[in-house]
Amino acid sequence: MPPHIRTQFSYTRISQKWDHHVAKRVAKGKKPFLFGLILQSFGIQQWAYVVFFKILASGLAFVAPQLMSSLLDFISSYDTATPQPVALGIILAFGMFFSTIASSIIDGQFNQRIVIMSIEARTALVSMIYRKALKLSPVAKQTETPGEINNHMSVDAERWSHAFSQLSRCFSIPLEAGIATWLLYRQLGWSGFGGV
Repeated sequence: MPPHIRTQFSYTRISQKWDHHVAKRVAKGKKPFLFGLILQSFGIQQWAYVVFFKILASGLAFVAPQLMSSLLDFISSYDTATPQPVALGIILAFGMFFSTIASSIIDGQFNQRIVIMSIEARTALVSMIYRKALKLSPVAKQTETPGEINNHMSVDAERWSHAFSQLSRCFSIPLEAGIATWLLYRQLGWSGFGGV
């Protein structure tokens, strides 16, 4: 197992930032903001890779339909007096194949990075909750039942896994909607906006 997925590494990284974050927010009279801290703890470089892979995979998903349209134009050119060269059809077919393969590989890289980041966040949060539960005073144990603590460790920490995969869609969905709308406009003209 890579060291950055191990519990101790994730716990140390996020716990130190959490302690600093809490002290800073309390000094300003504000409540701690866990979501922002988790996002900051992975750094801009990891998020840049994730966003880059998602946007690239989303963009490549629209290349194959465009190449298919060009391939259909190529095939229909053989009904005219001046058919297009066969090499163009071969290039278009290979382009469809390789764009689909590239889209799958890039989407796989995106999914791998998201899963690793969500595992890191989940293990760190579960570890932080567990260590906090061990340090609870007898008075605090009366207000927090073991079931509530277990719920925080299992259900609430698991939500971060889902949140990470959904967060990247904030970037890709507007891009995909824009590209799809533009393609509809190219094919159908203004009537393409009727379905939007």
